[in-house]
Amino acid sequence: MQNTSSFVVATCRLGRGAATCQYLAMGDKGWACGRLNPKLAAFIEDRARQGRMTARAVGCSGRTL
Repeated sequence: MQNTSSFVVATCRLGRGAATCQYLAMGDKGWACGRLNPKLAAFIEDRARQGRMTARAVGCSGRTL
């Protein structure tokens, strides 16, 4: 997890399977919070409800990473 912020590791719980925040995403500028984009958040939540994601947790209320 080189070059990964301590926030992403501690709060989003990167690399911890189901305990990883479901909104953690990789964008063109690095890590991003999918919760900040309502359409993306709805898509992620739908996939999580369907059991189609490993990451299932909610790390925080959303923030710019």
